Amino acid sequence: MKGENETTKTELEKKLEQQAFDHKLENTLSGAKVKNTKALKALLDMDTIKLDGDVLKGLDSQLDSLKESDPYLFDSEESQSSPQIVPPGNPNGGSNSTETDPFAAKLAKYND
Repeated sequence: MKGENETTKTELEKKLEQQAFDHKLENTLSGAKVKNTKALKALLDMDTIKLDGDVLKGLDSQLDSLKESDPYLFDSEESQSSPQIVPPGNPNGGSNSTETDPFAAKLAKYND
């Protein structure tokens, strides 16, 4: 009975540690502006990442190398320019046009 309790206790402690690790990893990845955490986790070497208190050791170097090799996995830090809105139709309205209307030129030729 005592051995069974010890086994259960160690299993629950491992689950709790794994849950804390997963939670910290999710928070760190979302803070790093990762677009798809599931895809990025597949590229990480999870054996080298260790939770030490409140810090994930070994993650920063992997994230830096992934930012260089696969930048599409991360949100860009560049500010996006606002789109230029143009009114529909002919923006010149036809009145400022320097071109002559070919039909008007033909009509003027016959009227003279």
